[in-house]
Amino acid sequence: MSLSPKDPAERVNVTFDFTNTDATVSNPEVLVAEKGTLVDIPDMKYSAPVISVDQKSVAIMITGGTSGQQYDLRCTVDLSNGERIVAKDTLAIKQL
Repeated sequence: MSLSPKDPAERVNVTFDFTNTDATVSNPEVLVAEKGTLVDIPDMKYSAPVISVDQKSVAIMITGGTSGQQYDLRCTVDLSNGERIVAKDTLAIKQL
């Protein structure tokens, strides 16, 4: 996953892809935190996480952010085979 920088005023969909497993996903938990921290910022999550129809990806709409800041995005899911895995990426906010 490679995210393009976003403007603080934009709302963008972020999709976490779990197609590399034969299992299906459930119970998605998305964390949005300033890079290097684990303090969740719920105000940046414009929507709840949504599992795709094929149960292989999770999408969430992200909004806001501080100009010039980077945010770690982590999506933790349970798999139908009993595993729990994480997909993550970094979202940069454009410098205004």
